[in-house]
Amino acid sequence: MKKLLLSAFFAVSFSISVFGQEITYFDEDWQPTKKENMSYYREAYKQGQETLIKDFYKNGTLQMEGTAIDPTPGSEVYNGKVTWYYPDGKPQSITEFKNGEISGMSKGYDTKGRLIEDIVFSGEGTMTGKHYSYSDKELETEYNSVTEFKNGDVVYSRVFLSEENPMGYESFYKDGSETETKFYGPKGKLIGSRKMDADYKIKGIDVSFAYNPFRINRVDQYDKNGEIKSYELFYITGEKAQEYSKKNKEASKITFNKEGKQIAKVNYKTNPDLSYLMEYSGEDYTFGYDNDAVMTISVYDNFKTKNLKNFDEAGKLKDETVYDEDMIKEVIYYNPDQSVKSKLIYVDGSPSDGEMYDNNVTSKYEKGIMVYSKATYPETGNTAYESKYDPVLKTFNTNVYDENKNLTYSYKRFEGSYNFSGEVTQYKNGKQISKATVNEGLLVHGKLRYKDYYGEIEQEIKDKWLYTRKYTEKGLMFSESKELLKIEDDEYYQPTSYIYEEFLLGRN
Repeated sequence: MKKLLLSAFFAVSFSISVFGQEITYFDEDWQPTKKENMSYYREAYKQGQETLIKDFYKNGTLQMEGTAIDPTPGSEVYNGKVTWYYPDGKPQSITEFKNGEISGMSKGYDTKGRLIEDIVFSGEGTMTGKHYSYSDKELETEYNSVTEFKNGDVVYSRVFLSEENPMGYESFYKDGSETETKFYGPKGKLIGSRKMDADYKIKGIDVSFAYNPFRINRVDQYDKNGEIKSYELFYITGEKAQEYSKKNKEASKITFNKEGKQIAKVNYKTNPDLSYLMEYSGEDYTFGYDNDAVMTISVYDNFKTKNLKNFDEAGKLKDETVYDEDMIKEVIYYNPDQSVKSKLIYVDGSPSDGEMYDNNVTSKYEKGIMVYSKATYPETGNTAYESKYDPVLKTFNTNVYDENKNLTYSYKRFEGSYNFSGEVTQYKNGKQISKATVNEGLLVHGKLRYKDYYGEIEQEIKDKWLYTRKYTEKGLMFSESKELLKIEDDEYYQPTSYIYEEFLLGRN
């Protein structure tokens, strides 16, 4: 559909009239223009109280045809059947209007000529009919679907691989709520169905599908209480990856390789302290989104985690965490060749000595203090920020850079503060533009500009007032407010605009 944001005055300004036929020229955004700059043009023919409109692509191919009570570009009041066309001449949509409102038949087609909408709109604004979607490799969709409406409510929907292999599911609705969903496996064999009782408990089975490629991802079986009693998880290639089964107050999960051999098993029991089912002993695997790559392997003993291994998408071991009585004892980091990169020792569950790697952030600890931290931009590898600890002054000295290696902030953060406290110098194009002092997250001196969770903010202290200004993405100020820094007779008063370190580091 075109974008028509025009006024009658401008439309006429770029129109000519020839023997009752009015021609108007538009650019690619459907703005009025001169003939030599046009991408579309319109022919309008007065027919009694109505006007026949014909829009054309630049090459003369019909783009739209229909009648209107008011033919003003951008404000057309269509009446009767209106047809839009693709550039190759195939119909895009055929819609019936009554006094500017869709009323009656509406059909839509994709670029391949397939029906995607077959709807009838009533005078009450409700619709009855069907929507269709198709498997399309160019759009990376490998399934088909149909959704049926009646008087504005969905009454039926179906998602399936193909007519030759109708694997998928169909759902039935009443009064806008799902009443039953039936699931089908390869070749259309019925797997089972899902229903909900009055308390919204699921009965039967539930099958989840992955959509690219379209396949069965997991099959859940529910007990009479609406809880999962068993399930099967499948690899992207179709082989069973895991099976889970629960009986009374115990359960187990077995993991298989693609050859069908068991490679791990974890047992579940009801924890007497917490009164719910949780991992008791054994080894558990978790998979990535497509159930192809192993992401983690966890080892449990007597309800406690003993070991956790994390893997990258290529299946390489990234790091391994060793626990002692559910507290982290040590983290081992690995290089891509699986040699040890570094170790981080924990004391009482907190980092103590060694190096930590967290995505693009590297941190070094000595005797429980983070003495060094550096982050890089993932796309370029350039330094995003670098922080060093000064044991004499007990401050963390940090420099922050933009993606072009320009210094943006330099600050000293004081150790021991609950919220961010420090002295900040701000730079632009390599030059200092302001200085500020922050105490427990509150600006107490100077001026500072930064980005918070919602946009760009500037705070400035003037006399006894804290000014807060907000800016658009293009740097235009759209609001300014001020608050008293202190109310003498109220010891609990403090301004509401907090500054957090992550705002300066660009991690918000």
